Amino acid sequence: MRMSRTSPTSVPLQINEAKYSHKTQALVPDNSYDQAVATRSGEFLREFRKPGMYYFQTDGVTRGVMHTCMVHVRERQRCVAK
Repeated sequence: MRMSRTSPTSVPLQINEAKYSHKTQALVPDNSYDQAVATRSGEFLREFRKPGMYYFQTDGVTRGVMHTCMVHVRERQRCVAK
């Protein structure tokens, strides 16, 4: 997965992984994965090993505004050409 912003910024962009809580019906920070990623270019790469729904939140241009990215990973069998 690659997340990117249209224009680079001098202020690092924070990208946080989150989980959906059925109890609160909201996204909550996922502390089981690494800490927030700071990037100036806005690009973020992540490899997914398991199928499922993955949620990421990032700062918006306006203070206090968050953007959400949802990734749906499905399991597939891959054939290797010989």
